[in-house]
Formats: sequence, C-alpha cells, structure tokens
Amino acid sequence: MVDIESEAVRLLEDNGFNPLEPPSGEYLACCVVGARKVRRVNGLRRRALWSAERDEILFRPGLSQVMEDFFLRHEISERVIRPVDLSNEDAEALCDRFAAALTCPAPALRRALETEGRHLARLAKAFRTSQSIIALRLGEVTGSPIALVTNRHVHVRGDQWFQATPEEIRRVSQLRRIPEGLQRLQLTDAPRRVVLKAV
Repeated sequence: MVDIESEAVRLLEDNGFNPLEPPSGEYLACCVVGARKVRRVNGLRRRALWSAERDEILFRPGLSQVMEDFFLRHEISERVIRPVDLSNEDAEALCDRFAAALTCPAPALRRALETEGRHLARLAKAFRTSQSIIALRLGEVTGSPIALVTNRHVHVRGDQWFQATPEEIRRVSQLRRIPEGLQRLQLTDAPRRVVLKAV
C-alpha cells in the first residue's frame, strides 16, 4: 500500500515545491505530469478527465475553483500512484486521499494548526480548499477521530472511531442531542454535510 503522506511530500519536494506552501493545482499539474493546459469542455460525463494524447486536463464547466483545484490533484494522483491492483472504487478513494494530501500536506497542516487552531473555515481558506477536505485531513494527520457525513457516504478518519458502523455514525449525526464526548459541526461551505469529532 502507498504511504500517502510520505509520497505526497516527496512528490512536492522532487518537483521543487515546499510542502509547507503547496502550489496551485494547475501549476502542479504542469510541473508534475506535464499537462500543457487545462480547459473546460461541455458534455464531459466526469467532472475532470486527463487527456493523455493532448497533454491536457479537461473539466466540466461550472465547477468552483476549489473543486477544479482538487480534481487537478486527483488526476495527478491517478498518473503518479497508478493503483492498478485495486477495484475502481478503492482506486478512486486512494486517489482522493492522495489529492487531499497534495492539497493540504501534513507538514503544512501541522504548522497551520499552530496559528489557526482547528477552525475548519479558517483552515479551508488558508489552503484554498473545502472544509470537508480539511476535516478529513485533520483526522489523517492528527489521528483525531473524525467522521464526515454526506448525503451518500460516511468518511471516517483518525486512529479509532469507537467501532461504529457508517449507519450508526449517520444516525448519531442526526440526533438532536449528540452523545457526550462528541461534537457535531455543520460545514458552512456545504450545509448538508456534518462533521462528528471526538472532544
């Protein structure tokens, strides 16, 4: 299995970037995988797609800058780690995690925690990304148990999440009163998403 944290930092350093100050997704794509340009194309089924024959990354129009930047990093991840022995769903999840590590490298997040604390909105602004990605990265980098509950999925990060199933976590996130030891945070940039974290 790929050591995501080390590989993300190595990739940045090998391409002349400081992991404490991650570059924009477009600049990273040009330097790392040789994408000559990024353009928006109507009619794409996927949100982003690498066109190897043209050396460009294509986007479906209407994505926010934050989403474009993340999907650029996701496309880079698919070219760099090449998860061929995994199912498509597992490979996509691994590439999402690698893209998040490129967006918010562990050394940069640790440094930002000293100045910004664990305030999701401020950290998201500092890294030019979504609060969802910041919440998941906090669990991955600090080991703190965190669950991101979306309409479709429950994403769990951190050292241990009390042996709860995704269905149990979803039910707890919808309770009026959250059990002692947990905190519920409503994301301001994605109001239908909730973060549960241990306190």
